Amino acid sequence: MKILPAILVTSIGSMIRPATTKAFGFGFSDLMTRPMVLVPQELLHRDLTKGMLQNWAPKYEITNDDEKFQVALDLPGLKPDEVKIKVEEGRRMLSIEGVREKSGEGYSFSSQFSQSFSLDPSVEAEQFEAKMHDGVLIVSAPKSHARVAEKSREIPISTDHTSTAASEKGDEE
Repeated sequence: MKILPAILVTSIGSMIRPATTKAFGFGFSDLMTRPMVLVPQELLHRDLTKGMLQNWAPKYEITNDDEKFQVALDLPGLKPDEVKIKVEEGRRMLSIEGVREKSGEGYSFSSQFSQSFSLDPSVEAEQFEAKMHDGVLIVSAPKSHARVAEKSREIPISTDHTSTAASEKGDEE
């Protein structure tokens, strides 16, 4: 395997472009006779992502039925202290973020993710629970339909006829 790069390096200086006509081979002959660009051997076997920050999006599954809202995220290799879970009640959002940093002799690696989920009004945001087992994070909260009923109200619809009738009734008194 080492013989081939040595042959290419020694023969590159002796490569001469043969004379070609432009009409022959639709220009492919130029590509065939052009000297090869050699890549240093150490670049071929080097991890080009060393010292870089990588973003990734974990796979997840959402269960959103009448009784609960649940998100299961696949977070292999992450520990519970590397994950942050936040609930923003005003925006009705569940945010899950994670950062993994690893360093050793001659390298450092950092990977992060951030995922947000919209919550419908029936989710009891103050009752969220999170469990992590075998690299799977499960975040869940129950739903309450009474909560939606409390926050909703019926708005009466008036017509020109009813508002006129009400004003006439007030005028008679």
